[in-house]
Amino acid sequence: MKKITGYPGIDKPNEESASFFEKNPIIPNTNIYTLIKLLNMFYKEKVAVSCYDLKASYGQLIDQDAVTISLALKELGVKKGQIIAISMPNLYQAVACL
Repeated sequence: MKKITGYPGIDKPNEESASFFEKNPIIPNTNIYTLIKLLNMFYKEKVAVSCYDLKASYGQLIDQDAVTISLALKELGVKKGQIIAISMPNLYQAVACL
């Protein structure tokens, strides 16, 4: 009998009942912008981010927020192809920045 440690990563309590896809998730080799843009095509009006009382649909993230943030970064002098670091709390604006 295997000793239970209390750590799910070690004990794997649901491994027997997990499906093949739960055990072997498909992780796309892409960035978050491409995924949000793809989801925007099918779920434009669906809520993409809900943080406190702020909600944004996929359409808002791509059509409004991403454009606003890109214009603000351009005004700060960031040029196309440059790499920048963003440190933000876990708010919906952080997703829009990405």
